[in-house]
Amino acid sequence: MADAFAPGDFNFDGVVNAGDLTVWNAAFGSGPGADSDLDGDSDGADLLAWQQKLGSTSIAIAGMPVPEPASMALLALLLAATPRCAKQLVDPTNIHRAR
Repeated sequence: MADAFAPGDFNFDGVVNAGDLTVWNAAFGSGPGADSDLDGDSDGADLLAWQQKLGSTSIAIAGMPVPEPASMALLALLLAATPRCAKQLVDPTNIHRAR
């Protein structure tokens, strides 16, 4: 589990931010609650890790797929065309008769 999160991400939300500082403050000197260097305590070295990684995200979040712009454009075209097609299917004046 330690590999999935960035050092300094003490609340394991995937982002090193002020919320992690709150966890470190509560754990400082009282045990491994905010132990980023895995030495068994929450100390100044762990605060330094937090400072160095402030603003970074975990590997788990950084590795998430992002839709490509072409996929988004295709989805937008599909959504724009759907009401027109549905109207033509139920419009009684739009009946094509075989000759």
